[in-house]
Amino acid sequence: MTVPKTSSRTNRTDRPWWILLILLPGVWALLARPLIPLEETRAVGVAWEMWLRNDFLVPYMNGAPYSHKPPLLFWLIHLGWSLFGVSDWWPKIVGPLVTFVATVLTWRLAGEMRPDDHRFRTLTAWLMAGSLGWIFYGQMLMYDALLTACVLLGLLGVWRAGATRTTAGGWLLIAAGLGLGVLAKGPVALVHILPVLLLGPVWSETARARPGGWYLKSILALLGGLLIAGIWAGLAATLGGDEYARAILLEQTSGRVVNSFAHQRPWWVYLVFAPALVLPWALMPGSWRALGRDNSKPERRFLLCWALGSLFVLSLVSGKQPHYAVPELPAIALLIAGGLSATYTARRVAGRAIASVVVLLAIATVLFIPMHGYNEYDMTPPGKLAAALQRAGTPVATTPSYKNQLAFPGRLEQPLITLERSDMAHWLRQNPDGVIVTFKEKLPDSLALQAFERFPYRRGEIEFLRRKEGAP
Repeated sequence: MTVPKTSSRTNRTDRPWWILLILLPGVWALLARPLIPLEETRAVGVAWEMWLRNDFLVPYMNGAPYSHKPPLLFWLIHLGWSLFGVSDWWPKIVGPLVTFVATVLTWRLAGEMRPDDHRFRTLTAWLMAGSLGWIFYGQMLMYDALLTACVLLGLLGVWRAGATRTTAGGWLLIAAGLGLGVLAKGPVALVHILPVLLLGPVWSETARARPGGWYLKSILALLGGLLIAGIWAGLAATLGGDEYARAILLEQTSGRVVNSFAHQRPWWVYLVFAPALVLPWALMPGSWRALGRDNSKPERRFLLCWALGSLFVLSLVSGKQPHYAVPELPAIALLIAGGLSATYTARRVAGRAIASVVVLLAIATVLFIPMHGYNEYDMTPPGKLAAALQRAGTPVATTPSYKNQLAFPGRLEQPLITLERSDMAHWLRQNPDGVIVTFKEKLPDSLALQAFERFPYRRGEIEFLRRKEGAP
C-alpha cells in the first residue's frame, strides 16, 4: 500500500519545529544580557537568601521575611542550583523552560479540543511562539509564565471534566493547577481558572446536565488546590512569625485585590494590553475575524469564558499591568488558531512567527543594549564591591529604595542595613567608617558624604558614599 504524498507533507507540517523558536529568546537572554533589575535581581536575590539560610519555606529579602510572593519560583531556582551548583545561568533559563512547558500544555489542550484537527494544534503553537508577550515575558525570570503553566494545567483538567462524566483525573488536575498556581503567584491564580468553572454550563453539556454535581466537584477541587497551597502557608506562617503570617494570609490577598498597592489604571486598559500581547497577530485582519467565527462550538465558548471572564475580573482590580494578562495569551492564541485553521497553512503562520522572533531579538540586540548599556543593568560589579566591604568588616547601609539588586550578583552573605534619611546622621556618627549605597538618589548635603565609587544604573548611578575627611 502506497502512502499519498499529501500524508507525508502533513507529517512534516506537524513536526514540532516551534519548540526551537520557543527556546530561542531564552538562548538570547542567556548570552546577551545580565539578570535585569528590579524584577529578576529581586527574585533571584530572595532565592539566594533562602539558599544561604537553608530555609526553603519562608522567603527572605535583605534579611526580612518576604511576603509579596510565594515560593514556587524560588524552589525552581533551588532545584537547578542543587543539581548544577549555584550559578547565574540557571536562573536565566528557568523562565524559558517554564514558557516551553506552558506552550506544550497549550498545544496539548488544543489537541484535546480538536483531536482530528492537526493544523489547529500546530497553528496554536506557532501563534504562541511568535507573540510579543510570549517572546518578551517568556525569556525573563518572572512569575507570570510560571503562573500561566499552572493555569493551563488546571484548565486542561477543567476541559477534561467538562468533556466526560466518568473520569476523576480532570478534577485532580484542577486541584493541582490551582494549588501550584497559588504557590506561583498567590490567590490571583483563582482569577484565571474560576471563571471557566463557574460558567461550566455555558460551554459543557456535562455541566448543563448535572449542574449540582458540577459545582460540588468544583468546590472540592478548589478546596484541594487550597489545601496544597495551605500546607506551605501554614508551615511558613508558623516559622515566619505573626507579622509574616498576617501578611501572607490576609494582607497580600485582600490588599492586592480590593485596593492594589500600585499600578492603578483605568478599567479599560486591558482592551489595549491584551491585543499588544498578541502582536503581530493583532495586526492581521484574519485574527479579528477568527475571534468571532463559529462561537457555538464548546471549545470556543470555553475559550471565551476563559479570556473574557478573566480579563473582566482583572479589570475590576485597581492594580493593572500588561503581564497580569499573560495567562490569557494561550486562550487568545487558541481562539485565533481556531478561526485560521480553515484558511491559513501552518507554514504561512510559522514564517510570520519566525520573522516576529528574529525581528524583536534583533531590535533588542541592536538598539536596547547599545542605547542603554549592558553595564546599566549588570549588578555584578557593585554587588562584588558591597560583598568585599562586608568581608572587610565595613558596615554597609542603604536606603528603603533598595530592592535586593546586589544580593545575588555580589553573593552577599549578610543583608545591607536599611536606613531612613532621618536615621543616617546618627548611624554615621556611630559608624564613622560606614558606607551608604544609593540608587539614583541624592542625599542631604548636611550628611557630608562623598562618593568613592560609582556604577551606571538605569540611566542613573549607584553611588558608594562615605563621610568626607574631617567631617564632624
